[in-house]
Amino acid sequence: MKISILLSIAAIILAVAADPIAVEDNQVAASPMIGDTIGSQAKRAVAEDQIAAASLIFENIQPLAAESPDLETRDLEKRGVCPKGYGSCKGQKNKCCPLGGRCCKKGCCNKGSFCYSTGCCKNNQFGCEGKTCCPKGSRCCRGGGCCPKGYNCWITASGRRGCCPVGKRCV
Repeated sequence: MKISILLSIAAIILAVAADPIAVEDNQVAASPMIGDTIGSQAKRAVAEDQIAAASLIFENIQPLAAESPDLETRDLEKRGVCPKGYGSCKGQKNKCCPLGGRCCKKGCCNKGSFCYSTGCCKNNQFGCEGKTCCPKGSRCCRGGGCCPKGYNCWITASGRRGCCPVGKRCV
């Protein structure tokens, strides 16, 4: 008698496990299969918020413009005048740069640019980390490069870099 009751219970358990509708009807919680994991709703929401990072903005520093090619120091010292289209640099003896440009420690920047690091950035930019020029309103990232407004600088443990929208999680 005891064996028949145990066999009946085992048969019911097998029937419930094999028939998912029976599980719903009897309101019995099915256990997960071995090796499967059940993720919480919060984990699913995080996965849905993950997006690919955008690329960093890299605008290279422009090379310095050449000083007057026809200028020889001895001529400037004699005449005290720069060739046509060039002006003398204040505080820098014997140096001429293009008119409207800027005199830098080593070379010149053309009109509409300013001296930065080893070269020039456009006036509508700012220098970033001594390596790049960024558009005004963007964010300079450590190591160079910029992210547009509304994005944060992003880096992985392996060193991959990019821009991630504010409030999002990038992968």
